[in-house]
Order: sequence, then C-alpha cells, then structure tokens
Amino acid sequence: MDLITTVVTPASSYDLTTLANVKTDLNVPAGTPFTTSADVPSGNVLPFGATAGIAKGNQVNGTNILTGTTVQSLTATSVTLSTAVAGDVPAGSTITFGDDTTIDTWLSRQITLNSAAIAKYCNRQFPVETIQDQFNFLTYYYRYYLDESRTKLQLSKLPLISVTSITVNDPAGAYTLTQGTDFAIDQAKSQLIRLDASSGLPRRWDPIQTVVIYTAGFATIPSDIDDACSRMTKKAYWQRGRDPSVMEQGTPQMGNVKYWVNPSPDGNLPADIADLLDNYRFMVVA
Repeated sequence: MDLITTVVTPASSYDLTTLANVKTDLNVPAGTPFTTSADVPSGNVLPFGATAGIAKGNQVNGTNILTGTTVQSLTATSVTLSTAVAGDVPAGSTITFGDDTTIDTWLSRQITLNSAAIAKYCNRQFPVETIQDQFNFLTYYYRYYLDESRTKLQLSKLPLISVTSITVNDPAGAYTLTQGTDFAIDQAKSQLIRLDASSGLPRRWDPIQTVVIYTAGFATIPSDIDDACSRMTKKAYWQRGRDPSVMEQGTPQMGNVKYWVNPSPDGNLPADIADLLDNYRFMVVA
C-alpha cells in the first residue's frame, strides 16, 4: 500500500514555545508601561505625568512608534524619542519603555529554528493542521491477502482531532463513508476503524483508493515539548557571541573558565532535550 500525504491547511505557526515563556525564563525585562498625558500628532516628544523609571537609551514601543526607536533624552514630564512618531499618538496611549525589541527579534528567530530542529528530530509536526492522506492499494487482487490488521488505517499525523471526509474511489463509482456507521476513530492513535454498516462490528478495509481529509495535531503544545524548545533557545541565548570551540579561557574576574560540552549522540540536540522528545519521536526505518 502506498500513502501520499498532502497538507491542506498548514498550521498558523510552527513555533513550539512562546517568546513570553523564554523571556520569563531568561528574566529579560518586558518593559514598563507609561500613559501619554496629551495628544501627539507628530514630532518626537511624548508628554507624561511623570517619567521616573525611564532611562536614556531605553527601547520604546507603542502606537505609531517605529521599530528601533529609543529614548534620546527626557525631563520630569516628557520623553524625546530618537525617531519621530509615524502618526498620531492619542492622549492616554500606552507606551512601553525598556523592552529590547532587538532581543525579541533574535529570540523569535531562534524559537522558529529550534522548532524546526525538533520537528526534524521527531519526524513530525506538532501544531494543528488539516491533512489529506491518500491510501493507494497496489491492486484489487490483494483483497484476498488482507489480514485482520487491515480493519484499521493508520493516518500519517497524530493526535487525530476530527475527520472531515473519507472518499472511496471505487472503479464502479466513488462514494463517501459516514462516521459511526461506516467507520469509527481512535483519536489518540490516529487510526480509522472500518465498520460493517449492518452489524456495527469492525471489518477489513477494501483495497480501493481511499482519501481521508482530517485535522490533527496539538491545539496546545505539550509542556515537555514547550520546555525542550525553550531550553534550546535559552542555551543559544547564553552562548551567543561565544566561540563554541573554546574549551578553557582565563579571565581576570573568574580565573580559568571551562565550558561543558554535552557528548550527545543526537547531533546538535543535548541529551536532556533528546530525552524530553523521545516519547514523541517517529522512528523511520529505511
């Protein structure tokens, strides 16, 4: 039997953790919100009731604030921005100071890269997608050799959420199957169980091209997968700018420093992360 899998509707995001989770774990400041005290239609000076807590050089985020804008100077009741506002900033707007958007960009990219590495290691995608699996049986002659295991069709992605349609392309004419009458589902295993319409008991699937459209994946990423992606991102953050080949380095403050290198058999995945992922890994045998 040959299986052809097509993604009908891809996931909205393949990221396996969130920027907020990683920043919390890294203790990266999320920024402090302040409220403007008057309307600012243009220019680069924002008025506030008070500016205590804002510092020169802080990143600035908010309504019509251009990416990369920082605090150029400030007084007790106003802040001068490094770049003029892109449009009107109404009175009462929330402006955040201190959130480093450069770090946000770096971490977001790293989360995406690490999510892809996890998907490759596990040989699967985790977020919810709509999938089409087309089962092509080699020949009708094989119906005489189908064993009892043929009562179930194994879908390519799990866990199964719902089945949209099952179409059987019989040479005599295509027809669709009805859930509960013609088939049942095992959501955890992503298996379809063929039923006899009259008795309701399992029976073998006919060796005819069968096309299944279904939705599968995790609406909420499992906590251990989230943790694995977060750990990979944090390690990359701590190691940025460091020569990975350095095994020992002397510093005036700390003396000799040695970096521990994880002897992992799984390529660039450390053993502790691979251990978290192994329960979700689909083994591929060539």
